Amino acid sequence: MWLHILILLFANPPRMMAASNTLCPAGCSCSSETVECTNMGLVRAPASIPRHVRVLNMDDNSLYDLESISFRWFPYLQQLSLQRNKIERIDEHSFAQIDSLRRLYLTQNNIGVVSPRAFRRLLRLRHLYLGWNSISHLHSDTFRHLSRLKIVHLNNNNICTITEGLFAGLSNLESLTLSHNCLSELPDGTFRDLSSLHTLLLHNNNLKYIPHGAFRGLQSLTSLNLSNNSLANITANIFEDLPSVQVLELRNNRINYIHPDTFGAAPNLTYLYLDFNRLKQPPVFGHQHPGLRFLSLTGNEVEEIPDVSFRNAPNVHTLLLGRNKLGRVPTESLSVMTKLVVLNLSENPIMELREHSFQGLENLRLLSLRDCEIRTVSSEAFNGLGQIMGIFLNGNRIAKLEQGTFSNMPFIFSVNLNGNFLRHVENGAFGNHSSLRRLFLQNNRLQRVPKRSLGMMPSLKDLYLDYNPIRSIGPSSFVHLPNLRILGLRSCNLSRVHDTAFEGLGKLRQLDLRGNNLRNLPSTTFTNMSSDLVVELDQNPWTCDCGMLGFHQWLNNVQRFYREIVCVFPQRLQGALLSKLDSRSLNCSGDFSLLPVTVRTEDLFHNPDYRGVDDELTTGTVSSMVTEKTTNN
Repeated sequence: MWLHILILLFANPPRMMAASNTLCPAGCSCSSETVECTNMGLVRAPASIPRHVRVLNMDDNSLYDLESISFRWFPYLQQLSLQRNKIERIDEHSFAQIDSLRRLYLTQNNIGVVSPRAFRRLLRLRHLYLGWNSISHLHSDTFRHLSRLKIVHLNNNNICTITEGLFAGLSNLESLTLSHNCLSELPDGTFRDLSSLHTLLLHNNNLKYIPHGAFRGLQSLTSLNLSNNSLANITANIFEDLPSVQVLELRNNRINYIHPDTFGAAPNLTYLYLDFNRLKQPPVFGHQHPGLRFLSLTGNEVEEIPDVSFRNAPNVHTLLLGRNKLGRVPTESLSVMTKLVVLNLSENPIMELREHSFQGLENLRLLSLRDCEIRTVSSEAFNGLGQIMGIFLNGNRIAKLEQGTFSNMPFIFSVNLNGNFLRHVENGAFGNHSSLRRLFLQNNRLQRVPKRSLGMMPSLKDLYLDYNPIRSIGPSSFVHLPNLRILGLRSCNLSRVHDTAFEGLGKLRQLDLRGNNLRNLPSTTFTNMSSDLVVELDQNPWTCDCGMLGFHQWLNNVQRFYREIVCVFPQRLQGALLSKLDSRSLNCSGDFSLLPVTVRTEDLFHNPDYRGVDDELTTGTVSSMVTEKTTNN
């Protein structure tokens, strides 16, 4: 008999699995060791949860009383998630019977009271998430005996004071989050037992002063965030107990002074964020910091940079000085930063770029001078930038570009001059670059396509001339740009386009002629161009008469297009779709020999108004440029 039963068991495993699924509570989702009962409006735990469950998720319900949940039936439970419920308190017996628990998620409840003995039986707990609650006080015994804890989140509560001894014994803790509370002080020795801590987040509190010894014991800490506090003076010994710190964030404080010895005890400092403080000068590094790679001073009140500022930080590769009060490029101070790759000087009241403004920065790849007040640019301003790949001058007041301004840049990839006052671009201003791929000239005052000024650019792919007062485009205006793929001529007040205007652009994929004053186009305008060409022609005052017959035939060969061409003139056809008209509607009679149309546009891309490139400059931008450059060579 027993042999017969065993044969049945092994012969029909799917049937037995199906039977086990009957233990899954109604409305829940169950797998072999996981039960998901989320977003069900539960006020108590459902019955018949399988005893062998290891992961139990009851997020997004209305649970409020943990005493109503009997965890004694789940001896194997390792992960419990009760996020976004209505739990108000954690009592002594709430989790007393699940001593196998490793991870506990209680984020976004209404917890205001936590018993000192709430977690006393959770000796195997590794991760504890209590963020986004209403906790104002934690007893010193709260985490006692939880020596295996690695991650604790207490962010977004009402904790104004850290009880002495709260973190005692947590020698394995690696990450502690106390951000978005109301902490006003850090008593000496608060973190002294956290010898394994790597990350400490204290941002968005009310800290005004960091006393000596506040970070004692944190010899393993690598990342410290003190942003969005009220710190004013940074003393010499504030970070002396942080020999391993690599990332230090002090954004959005009230810092107006940093002692030269402040970072001396942090020899491994790599990333330093001092954005949006009240510094009138960068910090002077009184000690050697060969490991410092990233320094951000955006949004301060820096008016000048002493020559000694960066002498002890020669290996910085990213320096962000945007939104300060610099009246000129600090050439002398920057010249010692020979490893600099990214330099952001945007939104400073810099009025001119003199010759050799960036002397010594031979490794610079990205330079941003966006939204300054630059009026004049010397033809030798960028001399020496042999590795430069991107220059951003958008949003200035530059009216003229001299010959050779952007020459001798063998690796230049992108130049952005969007939103200037450009009226005149001298011949050869951009040199004859074999590497330039993107040129942004929109929103200027150019009255014609700067054909000669552009020179020979065999690699140029994107050219934006939108929003310039260009009234006509002459023959072969882009013949020296054989690899152009995107050409923007939107809202230029164009009224005439020569039938060979786009000659030589056999690789063009997107042409934007929207919002001009075009009434008709020659039938041969788009012949000998790619069958993948996308042409956007709407928002023009099209005159639908016999002169449009050839163009009308071209339209009939377009399989798909972005918007219909709408007739504006004559009045009798106002609002009519050109593609729906015939030769009689266009007042044409007799025989017409029309040139065969080879253009066939595909799906038109929805391209916004070419606003240029992202303001944020990172080394990732350099990587993407190098990748695209390599891919297209």
